[in-house]
Amino acid sequence: MNITSQVKHLWPKVVFQALLIGLIAVGISLSLNYFRKEKLSIWGDWAPQVQSTGDLIAIDQAKKLFLSHQAVFVDARPRNLYEQGHIQGAFSLPVEAFDQYFFEFLKSTPAKTRIITYCDGEACTLSHELIKMLRDQGYTDLKVLSNGWTLWQQNQLPVEK
Repeated sequence: MNITSQVKHLWPKVVFQALLIGLIAVGISLSLNYFRKEKLSIWGDWAPQVQSTGDLIAIDQAKKLFLSHQAVFVDARPRNLYEQGHIQGAFSLPVEAFDQYFFEFLKSTPAKTRIITYCDGEACTLSHELIKMLRDQGYTDLKVLSNGWTLWQQNQLPVEK
């Protein structure tokens, strides 16, 4: 028997073993997830905005709060992007320069203020990081407008450039 025929003969066995290993791995994973305190969703919607914290706010709610002046909007993006365009009246508090701009923000924004942070893109995490930083400073009424800058523009809401 030459090597080619030996490989052809072993091929079904290799495929079977690989499938068996895969099934065992899936079984172990599902078993471990079953016993976790905070189970991972298996069949849920895995879009980035759904995966994130419960601090999300929908665009229609954000719009109502904006129009009624019941929230302060805070842009978590780098300062140069803020200067290119932002939600009208939004405060620039870039995550990477938080310490540099926080004191200015603190002077104009009491800890009980309702704050909506935003950045741009569904995968952007800057607004979530900013919420954590603001919580550490005593702010409690915090929401994230996921993909905020894009959604705001798509809904033709007021912007400044």
